[in-house]
Amino acid sequence: MSESGMAVPLESKQKYLSRRLGELAKIQEMIHTPDWEFVAKVGHQIKGNAKTFEFPSLSDLGSRLEEAGKTKDSRLLKDVCAELLASLESLNQNLTSSV
Repeated sequence: MSESGMAVPLESKQKYLSRRLGELAKIQEMIHTPDWEFVAKVGHQIKGNAKTFEFPSLSDLGSRLEEAGKTKDSRLLKDVCAELLASLESLNQNLTSSV
């Protein structure tokens, strides 16, 4: 259940994960010359709405991604992208297998 007490529909969860995977792919394409503002924005969005979509484990990763963007920390960006990709793919796989 989300924070509002309502269950988030499976389709909405799938769209959320798909959107985040797409954003992460964009970040990874520009990993050598990141758009730091975009990185921080995506991190902030993940941090802010992961719990709403019932993925609380992504909140910390979103916070770290936002920090990487704000501090322009390339090493943190690479580390958190790898962790975030693994988490998103795992969550997506779990969601798909539960159907």
